[in-house]
Amino acid sequence: MARRNPTNPVGVLYLAANNPANIPRQRTACHRLADTLDMPVVAEFIRPETISGVAPDNPAIAELLAYLAAHTSVSHVFAYSLSCLGRNRLAEALTRHQLNTLGVVLATVT
Repeated sequence: MARRNPTNPVGVLYLAANNPANIPRQRTACHRLADTLDMPVVAEFIRPETISGVAPDNPAIAELLAYLAAHTSVSHVFAYSLSCLGRNRLAEALTRHQLNTLGVVLATVT
């Protein structure tokens, strides 16, 4: 699916709190990636360290997807790594599929 809002793209951050001390590092790295694309970041979502899986089991993913559905100006999700999307490959793949269905580009730092 084509990227949404290609003339004025904006992004959101999705961070994983596997180790809460790493959140500032993830945030900084994702902002740098967004800056290289000259893209403002308009929202941030953080997965709690005790949560994994896909929506609705992961409230952070469910909140992210609802936000993306309501805010079509968002064209990118910035995450530190694919592993931020879930604790296993299935959860990552399902989340990536949901983002693709919404026309949102996933950009990872690593």
